[in-house]
Formats: sequence, C-alpha cells, structure tokens
Amino acid sequence: MTVMTDAELWPAEYLGDSRPPRSLSMPWQMNVALTTRCPLNCPQCYVKAEEARDIDWDVLAAFIAEASALKVHELNLSGGEPLSYPRLVEAVRLATAAGIGTAVATSGVGLTAELAKELRDSGLGSLWLSLNGSREEIHSLSRACFRETVAAAELLRSLGQPFYINWVARRDNAGDFPALVTKAKELGAGGIVVLVLKPDSRHNAEAVLTGEAFFRLAAFLRGYDDPAMPIEVESCYPALRLAVYGKWTTGIEAGCSAGRDAVAVDVDGRLNPCPHLDYPEAGLTVREYWQNSPVLAALRATEEAIGAPCNRCGHTPYCRPCRAKAVKVYGDPSAGDRQCPVALRELTGRLFG
Repeated sequence: MTVMTDAELWPAEYLGDSRPPRSLSMPWQMNVALTTRCPLNCPQCYVKAEEARDIDWDVLAAFIAEASALKVHELNLSGGEPLSYPRLVEAVRLATAAGIGTAVATSGVGLTAELAKELRDSGLGSLWLSLNGSREEIHSLSRACFRETVAAAELLRSLGQPFYINWVARRDNAGDFPALVTKAKELGAGGIVVLVLKPDSRHNAEAVLTGEAFFRLAAFLRGYDDPAMPIEVESCYPALRLAVYGKWTTGIEAGCSAGRDAVAVDVDGRLNPCPHLDYPEAGLTVREYWQNSPVLAALRATEEAIGAPCNRCGHTPYCRPCRAKAVKVYGDPSAGDRQCPVALRELTGRLFG
C-alpha cells in the first residue's frame, strides 16, 4: 500500500508554511461542549457528573465567529447530552450561516419528530447515535437507554432523515460487532464509525479491546465490503487502523489528533487539546492557542518522547496512540500504549495481522 502524505490527505489551505510542526494551519474540527446536562449515567462516560451548566451563549457565538474566520471545517456539538441544550437548534443555525459544518452525537434520549425536523432545517450536517450493542444486554454494559436509542433511530428512519452510528470497541461487545452491523442495516443507518475506548470519568479503561479479540475484529473489518453500510475506524484508534488499513500514512492522520487537526472548547469557554484531555487554557483566541500553547507543542512532539512499548515497535511511525489514555491511565503524557495489541504482537515476534 502507498503511504499517503499530509499534502495528499488535506486541502492546501490547511497546510500553510506558518503552521505549527505536525499540525494543520488551523483546526479542521472544533468540539464544543454545550452543556453538562445529561439524563443518563452511562458506565463508560468520560464526563464527571456535576451540576447542570450550559456554555454562555455569547461565548459560543464568539467561538463560532472565530471558527468561521479560521475556516474551521466542522463544529462537533457535544455535552453532556447535546439534545438537553436548550439553544441547540439556534447553535446549529448560527454555525450553518457562518459556513461551518455541524455534527451532533447523542444517545437519542429526548429526540422528537419536531426537534429532528428543526435540526434538519437548521442545516445540521450529521447526526450520530451512540449504540454499543445489537441487544440491550450488551449495549447496557457500557451505555444506558438501548430502547430509547433504537426508538430514535426508528424515528429518524421514518422521517427519511440520515443518521450514523458511533460504536465503541470494547472487550464486552467486540464479538457482537457483526450483529451490530446487521442491526444498523435494519435501523437504516447510513454508516458506522468504530471508536477507541477512552478512559471514563474515573480514569478507568479496563474494558479496552486487547489480544485475539482485537485481531478478530480487525480481520472482520478487513474482509468487510458492503457499500450500503460503510464502516470507518476513527483516527483516534491508530492501532486498529493499522491492523485494518495497513501502513497508509505517517502524517497527521496517523493517530491522536489532539492539537494537530482538532481542538476543544469546554462548557466554561476554555480551550483544550481534545474533550478527553483536561489542560484548560482561558483568555486566548483559537488562533493564539493553536500557534502558541505549550501543551499543544508538547503533544506535537509525542514522536520523540513516546515511551514503551511504542518506542520499540516498528509500526510507530504509522501509529500515534491516544494521549488521553496516556495521561489518565498511566499518569504520563509521554507514555506508550502498554496494552496495544499491535505493539505487543510485534515485540513478541508473532506475525502481524
């Protein structure tokens, strides 16, 4: 397979000469936490339960205006539960008017036909439902409200409104993935994205997919070929991307995108590398933060500082693991992924793949 370069993967306007090392000239995506409100308490959630708070509207509007000026491609509106944010439709409408694409990831709890139509008419780019199993007993191991999520999918299908599924790969649901694909087809989803398990609010990631179960999932994905239900592995899951797609890039898309093509805004209007990395900085514009943050500079130097086993793995140039796991599980921003199935198989001399 030909190794793709950043110049082949990104529009030229994002690759200016003044861009910081190993990053785009400006964020491709901004994640904005609209609210801490959520009616659920999912086992794998990374957001700490706290009093209900919403982002200040003027702060949100200012970030949308700056994102437009910077030519940010997409605004990911998150939470908490974004459907619980009372001005969600207005936020989507404002971003659309500013020329920015929008995405909302939700449990589907609280979705009504009226709200779905308002989101569609406001210009929402994509709606993602979080579904971790084809059956309630599997889904409920990591997420709540299986029936409500399925009902939301059925509602969207009845309205002819496109939606997609976010599925987090875990030890307790990996074997169910083929059935999940069948379920997604039955529900009328437009596609599935496979997400890596990030640490929960207690910094726990014990259910991370490892060993032979990881390689069985990779084998399924390599052999999967159904354009009617496309499946993609997110960039935050570089080990699985490597096992499925091979050594396809050494650039920005080769793993953790925090501070490289994405940035996050928390509910207090502070900037972070990503929603899962808590290094808040306040009082900066996005441009100032992108160009000058020492936290982002350190993240962009991961290649030089990465620890074991990644620093001994031959696949390292094509695989940059999640920094949130390094910080929250190992307590070290430079830690390698000590559970990485690809690195462990490589270093024990077994054939890769």
